Amino acid sequence: MAVQLIMDVIGYSDQYKSLTLVAHDDRPFIGVIMNVHVADTDDLVGRFLSYSDNKTKTGSCSGDSMNYITHANNLAVTKMEVTWVAPEEEIGDVTFRATFMELFDLFWINVKTDLISKLPLSAPVKDKEGDDQTITCTYAKGKSTFQYGINVIEQNYRQSKRGRLTQMTTSYRDGSLYCSFTMPIVMNATDESGRTVTYDLHNPYHVMLAWGRLHEGTDVITKHDELPIQSINKIHFDAVEIHRATALPLITRIHGILMLTAWILFVGVATVVARHYRPMYPAKLVCGTKVWFQIHRFTAITVFIFTAVSFVIIFFKVDGLSDHVGVHSWLGIAVMSCVCLQMIGGLLRPSPDNRVRPVFNYLHWGIGKSAQILADMSFYDCENPSALIGQEVFHKIRKNASKSSEELRHYCISSDS
Repeated sequence: MAVQLIMDVIGYSDQYKSLTLVAHDDRPFIGVIMNVHVADTDDLVGRFLSYSDNKTKTGSCSGDSMNYITHANNLAVTKMEVTWVAPEEEIGDVTFRATFMELFDLFWINVKTDLISKLPLSAPVKDKEGDDQTITCTYAKGKSTFQYGINVIEQNYRQSKRGRLTQMTTSYRDGSLYCSFTMPIVMNATDESGRTVTYDLHNPYHVMLAWGRLHEGTDVITKHDELPIQSINKIHFDAVEIHRATALPLITRIHGILMLTAWILFVGVATVVARHYRPMYPAKLVCGTKVWFQIHRFTAITVFIFTAVSFVIIFFKVDGLSDHVGVHSWLGIAVMSCVCLQMIGGLLRPSPDNRVRPVFNYLHWGIGKSAQILADMSFYDCENPSALIGQEVFHKIRKNASKSSEELRHYCISSDS
């Protein structure tokens, strides 16, 4: 008799798993014991939630409750269905093991499934990514592992196909981990919905490298320590070439440069001029308006153009909004909305003697300050190096702007007189 463990899917990401224990040719069995182990260990994990009351019961081992299931009587059956629930914490790959008994002197031991991934893992995803093939090498306490998976948006799903990797070697020297392996030219990966993606290395791909830590006592990866680096160009795997890599793609760098220039340089100039330089050159007009207002208007329009261009290019890069939009994206949308309101308000600005002019002034000031605060918050939420540099420059400008602008204002007024 051949006995099998049949699962509803091969890989999964939810905590609950339904299994069917079935015998070929409808031959009955009278006994069974089954449990779930962390891959390549004897550690039992999880618990069995539901089972056939008339045939099976749960038991406790190693202090945990309901972590194995066994027969409650010697009634003969040809199929059993059970549900297992995984622990809440990450534990990596697991395997289901069972022993079946047809007769008291005829039984099968160590019937098991392939390695199963218990839960989706944190993965280094910083750009618009999806359907990325991943190969992970880990090392902890003298033990190394290789893992094969697929990145979908912001999650990595480990597969049970690591065996297709061959010639795997690792070494850990002077704080550095060295890994090498051989993989097939064509490999598949399946996400949590059961969708299969095929990777064919006859085609060029970008290559990304990320590094980080493991959850204590496991081979489960945590979020990467730093921004992953990605090859600037797609790599042809049948060629021997030297490639450059960067942690920030060109479009992302352009987005950051435009935003930093707009909200540190031009917003700073527009604010300081409107606040401190109105008395400057009181008798001079440029195109019919005072000098300070022309500078203020020019810098404000520049902020709008830079913000709009930056917003549009990054919006197209990430293919619009998705279910996984982060705080930084929402802050950017809010900033863009405020800038648009400011531009509309500038076009509809009432004359100085209009009775609604005070209302306009308060709204103009309030929306402008809100935009500055939101932009500042977006710098803090962004996890790339250009944003960190921007934060430092931003605070230094804020710290010295008042003193410097006052000195410059006095100089300009004295020179004009």
